[in-house]
Amino acid sequence: SAGTGGSAGTGGSAGAGGAGPQVSSYVPGATMASSLEFAQDGRLFYTEVFGGQVRVVTAAGTLLSQPFAAPSDVFIMSFECGMPGLALSPTFTTDGFVYVMYSVDNAGVREQVVVRYTDSSNVGTAPVEIARLPGVSICGHLGGRIAFADDGNLLVTVGDLTNTALPQDLSSLAGKILRYTPSGAVPGDNPDSSSPVYAHGVRNPFGLAIRPGTGQIFFTDNGPNNDDEINIAVSGGDFGWPGVAGPGGGPGTIDPIWSSGSTQLAPTGATFYTGTDVPALTGELLFCAFNDGNLYRVPLAGDVASPPVALGQQCNLDVTTGTDGALYFSSNDTIFRWGL
Repeated sequence: SAGTGGSAGTGGSAGAGGAGPQVSSYVPGATMASSLEFAQDGRLFYTEVFGGQVRVVTAAGTLLSQPFAAPSDVFIMSFECGMPGLALSPTFTTDGFVYVMYSVDNAGVREQVVVRYTDSSNVGTAPVEIARLPGVSICGHLGGRIAFADDGNLLVTVGDLTNTALPQDLSSLAGKILRYTPSGAVPGDNPDSSSPVYAHGVRNPFGLAIRPGTGQIFFTDNGPNNDDEINIAVSGGDFGWPGVAGPGGGPGTIDPIWSSGSTQLAPTGATFYTGTDVPALTGELLFCAFNDGNLYRVPLAGDVASPPVALGQQCNLDVTTGTDGALYFSSNDTIFRWGL
């Protein structure tokens, strides 16, 4: 981890020459930055999944040496145990709330918790546990992405915990897309008003992207050696796992809008790019792929997806729009900026 402070924007350009948008190293040494989100004031918050920390980069591009949060109970083991998820409150400018999802050890069971911090001069204070999610003795298929939907509710992805009996069990929170109020309560308009389960039948979802204008919830899901998916979540939807991976689930299940077939990309973070620095990508659905390290663009016609197009950028973990209009994405060891 680049924990000594100083400029985070000193990396050289990796793009072509000319006046167009360039790719440069924004935070070199950002170890496994699995979740990136900008505050409206221009600060970048990100999680180090292996470091078990939330870090802050100032609007001027300086990585602060002091972590925003480094909870003592975080459990780190492999990519799937650590600190994968982060989301800022939709009203962050007034409440300063930062939501973090991370793994904890509970007598040998690796659970996930969602904890809310309050920003105080770039330090997370007053932690409050918002949700505690089921775990497994090994670190596998935990999911770990969180995001706020347009209706202000908090979405949380949880994998099947390597137990294929759980995604179709509505009494379990595993293999699900969950939906909470910002305080951790169950919204009254969930499919079951007593349960946070919003959609089920998923295997290991690592990406959430809210479509501008429609509020649709897109998510990526990792297949079992094949048939990675992009789906659109709907209330009460069944996405078929474990009975089916990819399309063809039949009545009662929802097919993905795209499946990788026999190719295994392991899609991770996803976003709709809302900036203008890279105009060819404005409005496009983008996702990162852990296995080949590419940033992908997904051509959409309404809700119909064409095969993703690799953009040749180093994007293993997450991608988001900066407040400056540039596109930011993370490899295993660097956060990059693509912009003017």
